[in-house]
Amino acid sequence: TAAAAACLLGYNPDSLSGFTSVPGRLSLTRENGITVIDNSNSGTNRNTSVIAAEYARRTENAGIILVIGIESETVCEGFSKENVTSAIAEIKPECAVVVGDSLKGIVQEDFDNTSDNTIIYHADNLESGRKRALEIAGVSGNEVKQGDCGGKTVILCVKTWR
Repeated sequence: TAAAAACLLGYNPDSLSGFTSVPGRLSLTRENGITVIDNSNSGTNRNTSVIAAEYARRTENAGIILVIGIESETVCEGFSKENVTSAIAEIKPECAVVVGDSLKGIVQEDFDNTSDNTIIYHADNLESGRKRALEIAGVSGNEVKQGDCGGKTVILCVKTWR
């Protein structure tokens, strides 16, 4: 990390305390007790989604709610249904909110014959997917309620322009 590098070079890392990470580049925030890891950017793909989930599992010992998909079909090389489905199957989140018109065909039955019991939801865009994931986690507005599944870490992996 930057703080460790500063210490090794003999600098005081206190100046890094106010640093805000770039949205969509594995930035980590907390909202009403829910950890949100934002990995949504134009380069999001299957591999970066799996890496974000690995990071989440090392950072938090909580179930995962994954927001995954593509906000616009014109973003770089796309994010195919097969790659999204493969990422969900490998990550094995408690719930997945699938974003994008081209991915509405991803349904619960795609995962019924696997060892995980991922619950599938859909959203039109990153912001509505994020909002839905926080509701599933039990946050509505500024209130914490009982959510639909046990996930308390929300990972945003939507291919989008930022």
